[in-house]
Amino acid sequence: MKSVLLLLSFALFACGPKTEAVDPAPAETAAAGPRWVAPEGWTEQEVQQPMRFKQFELAGATEEQNALCVIAHWPQGIGGIEVNLDRWVGQVSAPGSTLKARDLTADQRWVSEPDGYLVTSVHVEGTIQPMPGMGSDIATHESGAILAGFIEVENSPEVWTVKITGPSKTIADHKDRYLQFISGI
Repeated sequence: MKSVLLLLSFALFACGPKTEAVDPAPAETAAAGPRWVAPEGWTEQEVQQPMRFKQFELAGATEEQNALCVIAHWPQGIGGIEVNLDRWVGQVSAPGSTLKARDLTADQRWVSEPDGYLVTSVHVEGTIQPMPGMGSDIATHESGAILAGFIEVENSPEVWTVKITGPSKTIADHKDRYLQFISGI
């Protein structure tokens, strides 16, 4: 009799209500993502725009020569890599330019593979134009540059982007720190 009651108890327990698996919220996914340790000379700022995960100000020789680093997280991806790299290159190129990311030299485009990530970086100099319609706080710089990374997460559609914009000299001064930053994720 005890065996029957025990079996009946297990059967009732097994038939009880089930909880469905829930995907983690984007903030939880992002929190478990890369480690973002700011190098010396990078000051974390309060994020003002919803698409941004973090942002840093990079010290220039004067306050007017500071650069901006914006990190964004895309849990379900954000289009293809070439589309995004071309958009960044186009933000620096002169109007009507046909320069594409695939045309960049090895000094302007390279790939690194920090643990579990594939990072394609670009570094392009020229006149920076803010992206229209994006509420951008990126200033126009005649002698500017973009240093950016498209970060693909292994076995996932998830993408992170790191984009630094500002005066060319400031970005050149911070390029080694960017490389350190990316290698530490």
